[in-house]
Amino acid sequence: MSFIERLAPFAVKHGLANDVLPSLIIAQGVLESASGTSELATKANNLFGIKCGSGWSGEVYAKQTLEYRGDGTPYTVTAEFRKYPTFEGAVNDLCKKYTTGTGWETFNRYAAVLNEKDYREAARAVCAAGYATYPKYPEKLISVIEKNVLTKYDKEVINVVKIYIDPGHGGTDPGATGNGLKEKDLTLAISKRIESLLKDYVGVQVKLSRATDQTLSLKQRTDVANSWGADYLVSVHINAGGGKGYEDFVFNGKVSDKTMDLQAVIHYEITRTIPEFFNRGKKRKNLHMLRESHMPSILTESGFIDNASDAKLLKSAEFLDRVALGHANGIVKSFGLKKKATSTSTPAKEGNDLEFTSGTLKKEWGTFLNSKAQREMAVKEAVKQGYNKKWIKDLAEGKAADGDIAALAIGALIRANN
Repeated sequence: MSFIERLAPFAVKHGLANDVLPSLIIAQGVLESASGTSELATKANNLFGIKCGSGWSGEVYAKQTLEYRGDGTPYTVTAEFRKYPTFEGAVNDLCKKYTTGTGWETFNRYAAVLNEKDYREAARAVCAAGYATYPKYPEKLISVIEKNVLTKYDKEVINVVKIYIDPGHGGTDPGATGNGLKEKDLTLAISKRIESLLKDYVGVQVKLSRATDQTLSLKQRTDVANSWGADYLVSVHINAGGGKGYEDFVFNGKVSDKTMDLQAVIHYEITRTIPEFFNRGKKRKNLHMLRESHMPSILTESGFIDNASDAKLLKSAEFLDRVALGHANGIVKSFGLKKKATSTSTPAKEGNDLEFTSGTLKKEWGTFLNSKAQREMAVKEAVKQGYNKKWIKDLAEGKAADGDIAALAIGALIRANN
């Protein structure tokens, strides 16, 4: 296996995740490590000459290295470099450098490298940011890319659909509150579920405006979406103000036909997965997230936190799962996404996959699964405790799996005793 063949899978994997062209990563590896034969590459798996820095806690490899002054004259210094167990560690750290910058500056000097689809411009951006002191570094990168036709590895990055999900509010801004709930918690829970569901599809990259209870301004959110080059922005919210049900918004100014088409699909998929919510319709409004985003965008309002019946549903993990599923299904259908051959999510164990230490309990479990009366009793009790009535229909039509029935039975028991 050649050096490029060894490096390419890591370049594609981390390039896709960080918006860096794999051809650039591979070319840098070829150029800086002499195709994997340099001392750093063979002794430390360090392909890009990444030095330790103050935050490095891994192994260290010290060696002499050639640097260049501002006028182009060379000089030699002894430096400490990061030592990795595999090439992947080096690729990962290179991409982190591009996505986060130096760490000590208030801006990311490598921002121009991200989302660049032209390998020539990407090579020039790396040098312009001060990554390398050698003046002809960009030309050498471009030559390596063209000579080895490395652009073939860029296709997976270039053709990806980018979905930017914005969990509304957060940090010091709780959003709407009511019935023991905070909007910021619900929007984050729903958004993370959407992200998880979309991981099962190829050709899609998801970025959250926040993954924790973080304070962000509206401008910070749209700035990131715009600089990232998102194809679609979904801002997730929970309503308040005395109403009930679900509604969504697009900008009330001039928008593309695609924006309206996407709203129609998203609205349909969400309302069909949460029929318990009153359908308040598709609407338009002058909101920052919709006005200042440079791509089609939608803001969803899944229920009223100050409405007792809506809030009761929003307290259900199963209901939040369906809210997220509606969002995800809308995105999948809007962009024609295809499921991965092997799902990244781990399915729940069902029936005979479960392990038992008690023969008696195993026998009772089998009896439960084979008893139509007991299955019906479990589902009816679950619906009584707040689960969707659709489970009764699914059971009757044979669509409910053993795992579904077991989870409903356990959930009903827990709810009944809370």
